[in-house]
Amino acid sequence: MNQILFLFALYIHGVLFSFLLKKELGIWFCLATGFLWGSLSWVLITLFFLSINLPYSPILYFSVLAFISLVIILIELRIGTFKFNRMERWVVSAIFVSFLLFIILFTKINYSTPTQDSLFLLVMAQNISKNGLDNWVIASPASWGIFLPIIQSISSFLGEDYLRSLMPTFALSFLCLFSYMLWKFSTSMGVEIRKKIVIIIISLFVLITTPLFLLNFFYIHTNLISSVFFFAALTTFSMSSIEKEKNWLVFSMLAFWGFNLSRIENPIFTLVYFGMSLSFNKLSYKSRLIYLTPTILMVIFWYFSIARMNLGTFTDILDSSRSSTIALVYFLFLVAIIMSNFKWVEKRLLKNLNSLLFISLIFLLAWMFNEKPQHMTANLIGVLKNLFITGSWGAFWYLFLLSFLISIITPPFHYEGLFKFGIPVYFMCLLVLGFIRKLPYHDIWSDSANRMVINIMPIALLYMQLKISSNFASLNNHTIGTSL
Repeated sequence: MNQILFLFALYIHGVLFSFLLKKELGIWFCLATGFLWGSLSWVLITLFFLSINLPYSPILYFSVLAFISLVIILIELRIGTFKFNRMERWVVSAIFVSFLLFIILFTKINYSTPTQDSLFLLVMAQNISKNGLDNWVIASPASWGIFLPIIQSISSFLGEDYLRSLMPTFALSFLCLFSYMLWKFSTSMGVEIRKKIVIIIISLFVLITTPLFLLNFFYIHTNLISSVFFFAALTTFSMSSIEKEKNWLVFSMLAFWGFNLSRIENPIFTLVYFGMSLSFNKLSYKSRLIYLTPTILMVIFWYFSIARMNLGTFTDILDSSRSSTIALVYFLFLVAIIMSNFKWVEKRLLKNLNSLLFISLIFLLAWMFNEKPQHMTANLIGVLKNLFITGSWGAFWYLFLLSFLISIITPPFHYEGLFKFGIPVYFMCLLVLGFIRKLPYHDIWSDSANRMVINIMPIALLYMQLKISSNFASLNNHTIGTSL
């Protein structure tokens, strides 16, 4: 079995899994995101068996993946998921073949872009295949997310140096997901089909012509994987509110799982966005428990696991106290979720949680600038220079800043408040993370803060295009929802 069949098998498994909710969410979402859920399944299966101290065994993981796929097929045969019309059969077949040909192409034609960080991640992959979650050398989960190394760890079993087509496959999944979600959001605003197609084409052109984003389509690193899961998490969460369809939350939470396992600082962003989203998306108490609790427990489990590992590599960022602190904060958040059934918590705290978080971050940053004025000023200058000059973003952030200023005087669209809060909050969190660094952020494309901006860039682009869509809808005399 080579890497082509491995990656294609992950895609098939992910599509089968998402087909469980095909009737509720649509066939296009399942086909666009199949690789995300398949790769996440592989990572979770591997992580589970390694966590209970079983030796690394890809054959075991394949067996479990195949068994789960078989169970899913039996369930779907029972509920009638595989009932396709003639057009759908042709579409599914064509997409499967196209996906396979895409993997073959980028396996044969290797555009991979490695750096020193890439080598550290591949060393982690080798450590996993030989030692499981023990005896780390050079790099460990205290310095890098575990998602990419776990998938790349299959390389030695397949007789490969690394999975050459892995990053392009995530890039393809991202482009498909972005196009689909932009279509869905524009449809909810009543935009005409031809205008939606134009908006999507323009958006894809912006993505593939933004130098840093295009580089990450082939860059062996964690940022693209983190970005696609972050985008999937936030957009599906938003869609659950727009369509009043709770099944979107299943994939939102799964996407947050992938996001949290991609980079070590991502749970911090997740916690902030959980808090913000609870203010905008009026989830019932039951829904909060059902959908948020598993994600919270996963973070608690994983970061306590990191705290207990035999680490000590020179690249480690998290020590046992920092890992334990993250797990403890998530535990307190879980307690708050459990207590949110009290009326005063739901009406006074959850309703205003986004404003409280925003104000808290402002005061926290003010304190940080007071404590380390030179360090924090250097961080701010480094982030701004990378956005507008040295970060290889082209003209994107100039266009976004212009559109953001224009949005102040244009009518808001439904759910716009989450974008207006969420995008600035992301950059505020970047500065907060910079406070704990020994050295400030650098004004170069490869700086970690600049690469973390890849998470929010697609959200910013989506926001820009939704403002255009809302104006189209307004011209067509459609009702634009009020801002939340």
